[in-house]
Amino acid sequence: MPFEVRDDLPVYTIGRVVELTGLSARQVRYYEKKTLLAPSRTAGNQRLYSRDQVHLLQMVKRLLEEGYTLTNIQSLIKEYGRQRTASLEDYPSREAFRRDDRASLYPLVNRARLLDILDRLERRDAERQERARQRP
Repeated sequence: MPFEVRDDLPVYTIGRVVELTGLSARQVRYYEKKTLLAPSRTAGNQRLYSRDQVHLLQMVKRLLEEGYTLTNIQSLIKEYGRQRTASLEDYPSREAFRRDDRASLYPLVNRARLLDILDRLERRDAERQERARQRP
């Protein structure tokens, strides 16, 4: 029986996350304190992070470098998480969002940049799903 590592499986220690993201351990713990992510804990209380959480931290780092505030990023992540778990009927369509400012649920001012971010996230999710389907 082959062993499968899922993207949501907590396997990375904070030391490995630091290596993978280029963030400091202090930054990672700070983002946890700000509720951007919630790592699992071992019986010995050691933090364990999933591949999804590592990708999230990489995205946070990139968005901060692009000039977004942590408040904007928190809102974007919260909305993105809500979108992933909600049914399509709960939100306006992408076309409605592009056409009508009133359909916007997003707190960011720069709509073009937000749409670009959403497109990149959707492509990443599609690539992950494709890789998952290709696994034996």
